Amino acid sequence: MKRVLAFLLLVAIGSLLVWWAAGDEQPVDAKGGGDGAAVESPPRQAPQPGVVPVKQGTTEIGIAVSGALELRAPGRRERVGDRVLEHRAYELRCRDSRPLGDGRQQLDDADMLIFDRGRPAARLTAKTALVELGRDQNGSPSLRQDKHVQLRDAVLAAEPGARSGPFRLEGGQIRARLADDAIVLETERPTDPVTLVVGGERPASMRGLGLEARMTRDSDGAVVQVEIAILQQPRIEAQAIAVAAQGRMLWVEQVRAGTALLTVDRDVLVTMRSGAAMAGKALAAATVRGDHLSGWLRRERLAAPTPGERARESATWRLLRIEGQPVRVQAEGLDLATQRLTVVPGSSGQPWLFAAGGASNTLTQTDPRTGRAATFSTSRRLHLVLPGERIGAAMASFGFPRSALRPLYDTRIAVFAGETQADVGDGTSLTASRGLHVFKTEGSEALAARGFGIVHVERAAAGNDEQLVLDGNDGLWLLRGAGGETLRLGPPDLAAANSATHQYVLQHGDLRVTGSGVCRLERDPAGRSFAHLRAPTPAITVRSGTDPFELTNVDRLDLRTDGKRIDDLTAGGPPLRVAAARDDWRLTAAATEIRKIGPHAWRLQPATAIGAVAVDPEHVLPGLDFMRRRQDGSAESVALRAPGIEIHAVGHRLALLDAIGSTAAAVSLRGTVQRDPGAPVSKIAATAARVRFVPFAITPLALAAHGAGLPRGLAMVVHRTAALPWLLADQVQELQIEDSDHGVITGHGERLVVAAGADAGLVAGDPESLRPAEVRRRGAGGREVVAHGARVRFQRAEERLVVLPTFPGRSNFLIPDVELRGGGASSSAWTDLRAHCRGEIEVLPDAVAFRGPVTAQGLLPDGSADPAGLQIATEQLELRRNARTGEVQRLLATGDVRLDWPRIRARCRELEIDLAWQRCIVRDPIGAEVWLPDGQYFRSRHLEANYTTLSVDSYDGRFEQRPAVAEKVR
Repeated sequence: MKRVLAFLLLVAIGSLLVWWAAGDEQPVDAKGGGDGAAVESPPRQAPQPGVVPVKQGTTEIGIAVSGALELRAPGRRERVGDRVLEHRAYELRCRDSRPLGDGRQQLDDADMLIFDRGRPAARLTAKTALVELGRDQNGSPSLRQDKHVQLRDAVLAAEPGARSGPFRLEGGQIRARLADDAIVLETERPTDPVTLVVGGERPASMRGLGLEARMTRDSDGAVVQVEIAILQQPRIEAQAIAVAAQGRMLWVEQVRAGTALLTVDRDVLVTMRSGAAMAGKALAAATVRGDHLSGWLRRERLAAPTPGERARESATWRLLRIEGQPVRVQAEGLDLATQRLTVVPGSSGQPWLFAAGGASNTLTQTDPRTGRAATFSTSRRLHLVLPGERIGAAMASFGFPRSALRPLYDTRIAVFAGETQADVGDGTSLTASRGLHVFKTEGSEALAARGFGIVHVERAAAGNDEQLVLDGNDGLWLLRGAGGETLRLGPPDLAAANSATHQYVLQHGDLRVTGSGVCRLERDPAGRSFAHLRAPTPAITVRSGTDPFELTNVDRLDLRTDGKRIDDLTAGGPPLRVAAARDDWRLTAAATEIRKIGPHAWRLQPATAIGAVAVDPEHVLPGLDFMRRRQDGSAESVALRAPGIEIHAVGHRLALLDAIGSTAAAVSLRGTVQRDPGAPVSKIAATAARVRFVPFAITPLALAAHGAGLPRGLAMVVHRTAALPWLLADQVQELQIEDSDHGVITGHGERLVVAAGADAGLVAGDPESLRPAEVRRRGAGGREVVAHGARVRFQRAEERLVVLPTFPGRSNFLIPDVELRGGGASSSAWTDLRAHCRGEIEVLPDAVAFRGPVTAQGLLPDGSADPAGLQIATEQLELRRNARTGEVQRLLATGDVRLDWPRIRARCRELEIDLAWQRCIVRDPIGAEVWLPDGQYFRSRHLEANYTTLSVDSYDGRFEQRPAVAEKVR
């Protein structure tokens, strides 16, 4: 465009103005010499050859001549002191001339040399010229200024060293009129071609059909306004811009102000090239199409590059406006449609700012490698900025290499005012109520966008990724590159002043998040989405439909999801709340932090800090409540409090709970079980290092497969134990199971297993330290059983205890023992006792069986050994009891039996004591030995004795009377 301006200035100043206008330079003394020097006005000269002047009175008659002709026209006169100086205007020569009548003269091969400040400035040549000759004030022949000069094949070119710089104007048929107030040029026909070429450092050219030019002069003869019009098909080419149109081009310049206006009409096409080239290759051009073009320019004087040289003038355009329905701007990867476009140039003349205005403005940017297009539209103003043409050009002038400035030239900045809609090309669209700024790198996927006001973002579902919808009330940032994209709503961090007022809603598939503060989303090249949310107050809420849960009271959240499922999640709050529900169960929890640790697994854990305040994790332990009610009316509930709680969803309707303690805090468990509607509720409480609640031992599908074709309901009945929940605990410090019908069970041990389906449990000891498990059972009437062993099995309903001496998979052996408490006072020696057995011990309501070598000792009420109580050692022992009172009614012993009791002492192979009949029966093939308190001694293979009346029935034996001295059984 600058070349166009230079051309207009050269036409206005360097050519036509210099032809006939009077100069404004200082007078030059005639003594200076030279052909072009100003000379002192001489007396009237003799007529030129070929012209014969004739005067009669006041009438002057010119006689036309033929042949070669030479005219020298004086210019403006100026008095300096006592001298009058006259500046030469032009010299005209022609090879031949002849009169045509009516005062017109035809000049062949006309050659006019035009002077500027006394020096040759331009040369006008023409094949033929039709002129009217007159005489100047000195009586010399000259061209008549009030008549047209017709030129054929005219060429106007600047002389070497001219102030205007090199230029060349060519026209087929041109008419010129020279008047005192104006100079007018026009072509004979509106279809005559016209060409102007301006050389120098910034060459330019103008072509078209038809010319109308007018140079208006003031009273001193100086040109004050220049108007040049090309009537049809103007073509303007400069270093950085080319303009083509079908209509009229008009140039209007105010010479003194140095400003000009250029207008072009109808089918305007503007081609704008970048001012930079990389690796020898020019950057891509931008084209603008419209109906009307207006350009504002300014002419300035440039300082001389070196001392002694003339100062030069330069014309630069300041503003360019194009209007149309629509105006279309196109470049590599860029398409802009608007009704009115304003272009602002940079320091070197290349456009750097495009301002679009109108009812509808649409910008489309396309990645040439992928073909993906991003479209932006607004009903308000749109600005497109090319920083390379302004900042890059300025830095290049300081010597920065073009290669280092490539990022500036590749950058495109679009600024949208008012409500803006955008489609960024991958199914993502956004709306910003108060405008949008877009930063795009040409030839790459890099893109940055900043939205203002209320924003709405949508990303369509693609592949495994569900639809994403975002709404916020305080703007957004979008960054996209080869490594993925980042979308931020609202402030960058919580320190920002607007963090408390920013509200947002995130909907990704079935996941919905609402909150305030910071909202940042990231997407990697694989399509995985990450969300990072921070709130100044616990105002974040998360709801999921696929994984049916709700998080509330959250102040920080990090998650990764595809909209269908959550792959990763970390949330914190002071504390946050968790709620989840499915068909027949509901779970609620509270923790300062929750994390997703698997596809269907979550972990509740304490945070080390809440905000900027450090806390003791053990003082903010997570808590969880789980409740399940089945269709058959059975139900159970679990309440956990532990440093870490894991929730594992098993199938669609079930959940596995895993609570993990720490060195400073153990797991606290509280649970209830109701087996049938209306049945009593059993309670369980435990303190352990780890507690797991398992909804089944075998999955429902596996049960159906093992059911051998049985209906699912019948298979569940057959395999009830495996189908119903289990409770597992490690390092049990305290266990308590309470039942209104069956008493209370307490205990501790290394392992605990409780099966709801079997209504039973197991407490195991530690195989490493050989620390036994302990189970206490207190029933009705105050009776109590205390069992110690490697493992202790118990059943709630049957009031059964089984004490085992071995650990599963281990060779370790631990001698079990039991204590029996309570019962009738008359039989306390048998009811309160402690027994150690090297085999299994089974305790039932109506019996106690020792299946191995056993020793038993009667106890006092305080639990100490009773010196007058029962002492027995045998290989097998069974105590039969009253199921209601727990009183021992019968004792059966086999093997090497040794009984030591104040009422009777015995040694035999078989022993039976019937407490109801106060009878003792002994058997031994080799002879049993019996001692009574009165000193009677019996040895017999079969003997029956009443230990109260001391009556004895002996079979095949012998009797001795000994002193009544208590003897221990040896």
